[in-house]
Amino acid sequence: GSSFPFIMNRAVLGVIGVQRYCIDPGEHLARTIQLHGQDLYQGYAIHAASMVRNFGRVWGYVMQTDDVIAWLTTGEAPKRTRLPA
Repeated sequence: GSSFPFIMNRAVLGVIGVQRYCIDPGEHLARTIQLHGQDLYQGYAIHAASMVRNFGRVWGYVMQTDDVIAWLTTGEAPKRTRLPA
């Protein structure tokens, strides 16, 4: 696994909702970027796919441990926080 690269007592957990219109090539945001420029869209599509994979990794970690819940409710950081590979 990979370690989170941040100081636990200074970190904030953010939850980001990404709607279909941001990722699906036929929907509004992605389609607008694609119409603006194919090169721009290719970079956007690569980063969007990477973002989805990373969300999956973080969610997988959250589902494996109670550390995150304890951290959010008590403010006490776990001793070691690692993401699954």
